[in-house]
Amino acid sequence: MGLAERKAAKQFEETHYPKIKKDLEAAARFEVPIEVDWASLTAEGYADLYAEAWPQVYFRPLIGALAALGQDDLGREFLRGALKRIVIRNSSSNSSSSSIATFQDGVLTLDHEPVTNVDQVEDRKESIRRTIEAAPELPNPYTGDSLRAFLDADAKGLDAVLQVLLRISGRQRSGIPLLLPRATLSLRSGRAVTGIVREMLEDRREGRAILLLIPRESGYPKRTRSSSPWAPSRPSRSTMSRRSVS
Repeated sequence: MGLAERKAAKQFEETHYPKIKKDLEAAARFEVPIEVDWASLTAEGYADLYAEAWPQVYFRPLIGALAALGQDDLGREFLRGALKRIVIRNSSSNSSSSSIATFQDGVLTLDHEPVTNVDQVEDRKESIRRTIEAAPELPNPYTGDSLRAFLDADAKGLDAVLQVLLRISGRQRSGIPLLLPRATLSLRSGRAVTGIVREMLEDRREGRAILLLIPRESGYPKRTRSSSPWAPSRPSRSTMSRRSVS
């Protein structure tokens, strides 16, 4: 590493990095310890590209991945409990977006050549996001309590309750190990059905419709459909059923 590379790296660390660190913490919604191995990022002969390449290779994808994961209360809580430290370096001569990230014991490591495949920002973002979500050993505060995720959202009103239940279901389908709360829908006909809210649809003939997953002891879902208006009661702990909302 020559003098030009050292000067460019130092300038980046002092002028660009402070704002980048603030943007990272804003995306994660908490202060994350970050270790950057500046010496390993200083590709010889490319000092004039550091200010352009480093954000696109490392920081923009990372910020985008954290923002995507932390877009709701469940994701933010998941990150806060799982992500302990971030390490950024170039130690393996890796230039593949799909291999940029590893996540072990709460440490997210980004390892990529600093000036190679610079424009693949979106690919690296998705790779980082998938790596964090796929880590099976991560602790999750909602795993053992199906109601905590719902109660923490503090939803008020019918629409807010439905949206929270949909978000919880969506996070579980994306790979986060959540125990899903069940909701009981009380029909005006006097019937009641209990299940997991999976989808909310707009039906031109019947208005808004809710798709419920109703687990059975046998493990096979039961499919039923009713166009009766309904009103939800509070979720319970404890097939597919579609109920329409007028």
